[in-house]
Amino acid sequence: DGVSSGDRARMWSPVTPFSAEDDKVMNTMMDQLYDAFITRVAEGRGMPKEKVEAIAQGRVWTGKQAQEIGLVDQLGS
Repeated sequence: DGVSSGDRARMWSPVTPFSAEDDKVMNTMMDQLYDAFITRVAEGRGMPKEKVEAIAQGRVWTGKQAQEIGLVDQLGS
C-alpha cells in the first residue's frame, strides 16, 4: 500500500503498473526529450534539424560511425 498525491505520483513506482494515461504521459515526455536532443545536436553541429533527424532516426551510433556521418569531430579515449 502507499500514500501519494497528484495524478501521476505513483507512475514512477516499481510496484504500480502503468495505466494507459501513464503510458501516454511517458511517451509525450520521451518525444519532448528526443526533440530537445535533436535540436541541440543540430544547433551544435550547424546542421539543419531535418538532416539530424534523418541521420538519427532514434538509433544509437558508435563513436566511429558518428564521426563518419559528421556527428562528432574526433574520437576520445
